[in-house]
Amino acid sequence: MNDDAVVYRSAFSDPFLNLAIEDYLLRNRPLRERALLLYVNNPAIVIGRHQNPWVECNPEHLERTGIALVRRQSGGGTVYHDPGNLNFSILCAREEYDQDANFAVVIEALAALGVEAQRSGRNDLVCGSYKISGSAFKHLRERSFHHGTVLVGADLNTLSTALMPPALEISSRGIASVRSRVANLVDLLPAEARAAAPPERLIETLSARLSEAFARRWAAGARVHGSAGPHGTQRVHGNAGAAPSRELSTAFLEAHPEITERAAEYRRWDWVFGKTPRFEQTVRRSPGERAAGERAAGEMRIEVEHGRVAAIEGNGSAEDMRITEFIGTAYRPFGV
Repeated sequence: MNDDAVVYRSAFSDPFLNLAIEDYLLRNRPLRERALLLYVNNPAIVIGRHQNPWVECNPEHLERTGIALVRRQSGGGTVYHDPGNLNFSILCAREEYDQDANFAVVIEALAALGVEAQRSGRNDLVCGSYKISGSAFKHLRERSFHHGTVLVGADLNTLSTALMPPALEISSRGIASVRSRVANLVDLLPAEARAAAPPERLIETLSARLSEAFARRWAAGARVHGSAGPHGTQRVHGNAGAAPSRELSTAFLEAHPEITERAAEYRRWDWVFGKTPRFEQTVRRSPGERAAGERAAGEMRIEVEHGRVAAIEGNGSAEDMRITEFIGTAYRPFGV
């Protein structure tokens, strides 16, 4: 067992900042400490480290509607965050990483609310045929985390629209997400519980149940870090299974300015778009059949590396010649 078990709750809703807090805790908390981090984000599409945003969503639509596009450090598929989601991260020493136990904590917390969830083969949690939680993982030499999101009362219409990529013909080396039917926890509760649990209250209840399940499994006496005290945290002692909650607030950021610096790195174009694996877009400007290996009239192939147009191949038309001026610029979809 770890020397300590700690629950952290972020007071922030900025998805870039919460990722930076998670990264700080992964790398800097005591190695023998097992931690649970809980946070809620503003609307965002969060893609895996090795994913292509133009395959997973429509970045131009997100820009128009004010939904953040975020690339995280871990692998896995794309998820939607908004104030109706609860996000969790379980952090520990790599030698003590136990993925089955991590999933068991979340399943136990859901069961306490009356929702029976099962783990699927893709490291999701499902209730019947509906996905309610997705997970991803990161491992350093000595440290690991398992993080995920639980759909509590998310805007599923916005989720569906935000996860609709543009109609592009893209060949990508990135890892594509597997699309799943999703449902909110609030719609899966027993009827009597549903009437008494608006989403914002349900998020608080689920946070408490997760903290309790985490403490029952790993803490002899759960401890919660919050917004006051040494290094911007407050330490509160409680009984196992009843960990009280305190927030990580501005005092924590002031004590650790590297978190804000890390959040700025997550916002940079070079990270969000520049880390996109190499891909090609084919643009067909005229219909018609073509022989094997022959490029149809008006067809172009755009090669993209590090998020920038690296090469354009066409049939030598005047339009092809004009469009070559985009080489070296940040990629935006052609032909749409």
